[in-house]
Amino acid sequence: MKDLIKEIQENPKGKAIWFFIFYAFFFLIIVCILFFGKKDYTTAEDYERGIATDYSSKLLLGDNYSFTYTITLDDKIYQYQGEKMKNVESFQYMNKNYYRVGDDFYVENEIWSKCESPYLYSEFLNSNNIELLIHLASYLSKTSYESGKMTFNYLLSTNTINKEIYNIESDFLEEPNQVIVSTDENQNVNQVLFLLDSYCSLNQNCMKSLKIDIQFDEVGKIEKIDNPIV
Repeated sequence: MKDLIKEIQENPKGKAIWFFIFYAFFFLIIVCILFFGKKDYTTAEDYERGIATDYSSKLLLGDNYSFTYTITLDDKIYQYQGEKMKNVESFQYMNKNYYRVGDDFYVENEIWSKCESPYLYSEFLNSNNIELLIHLASYLSKTSYESGKMTFNYLLSTNTINKEIYNIESDFLEEPNQVIVSTDENQNVNQVLFLLDSYCSLNQNCMKSLKIDIQFDEVGKIEKIDNPIV
């Protein structure tokens, strides 16, 4: 073995051979470190798949909760407050009472009558869409509080919203939108805040700003919503 090493060293191409062996060994070590090393970061996908799950949004998918939806469009505020149980809702908007069954809406004007949906940006109020957009967003940071409550920050592109919610392809160069998910002390989601200035500006839905604040309460505790139409 020593004679072989000496022969390689004395060979004019010996240095090149040693150089190749050294760097091949070096890159092998790097590959092993990258492959077997422990991941020291967390992605949005990790949170959804439970690798580093610190909160649960599963209860929201049961569509049983009281809610406050506050939409701020170019500094003008639209607020909806009510209760939801599966495909039935009872809520107030602009000092009027509304009732919803499936896709049908009714408003109380002395008597109940059928009407158009009063919701603005209803696609962002759908619990399945909320779950989807959080899953597709890029995880940014987390803040924990002494009470046990937590806040998670995400970035979400307008192109992703357009494709997944509206089935529209777009290729905007943009500053991403923000999604902020808050939990109660039991790590159940009780608020989702969409800051969609980029989305609304690029899609020409507003002059400068759009904020959708979705707050949940009494999750899973709504037992009945009376039908006022009967």
